[in-house]
Amino acid sequence: GGWSFDPDTTSSEIAIHVYRDGPAGSGILDQSTTTTGLRDDVNAAYGISGNHGFTFTTSQAFKDGVEHPVYVHAINSNPDTWSLGGNPLIGSGSITCSPPPAPVVDLSWNGSDGTVNVSFGATGNLIWTIQETATSCTASSTAGDFTGSKSIPTGSESKGPVASNRTYTLTCIGPGGSDDDSVNLVVASSTPTVSN
Repeated sequence: GGWSFDPDTTSSEIAIHVYRDGPAGSGILDQSTTTTGLRDDVNAAYGISGNHGFTFTTSQAFKDGVEHPVYVHAINSNPDTWSLGGNPLIGSGSITCSPPPAPVVDLSWNGSDGTVNVSFGATGNLIWTIQETATSCTASSTAGDFTGSKSIPTGSESKGPVASNRTYTLTCIGPGGSDDDSVNLVVASSTPTVSN
């Protein structure tokens, strides 16, 4: 964050533009904000009034582990000056942000993970939890009974009666990557045992 004001309109808020990977004209406009913060120190130092402080949050585009140059421009309150270079550069630097972690998916059958042995005709609950940030989760099943988008960060669905082996999978995608987890149900034979 920082502060800025237009000498022609000292009591008015102005726009602030943040550019990534180059200044205005060559960089990418990453975000814009406005000087909505009260800065008593600035007002006292320059004998002015109004709000002149600004802040901005680091956008997702910066969070890739790569160093990005950043350029901050104050936008002149008079649009007639924009084409004449009237939006001064008030700050520059570079930042490197680690990418966010990938989601961590846990899918279970009644709380059991991996391969689960069940009786013929069993019923149970698929239960899932997702750690870290996920933007979407999609289900699939070899039996076709677990499909579509699923709730984040937790959820459950009742299944059964189960008459055949099947695999349930939940795949989640987030800004930091993707992850999936599966439960394999192995159904005991329904053939009765005959003894002589």
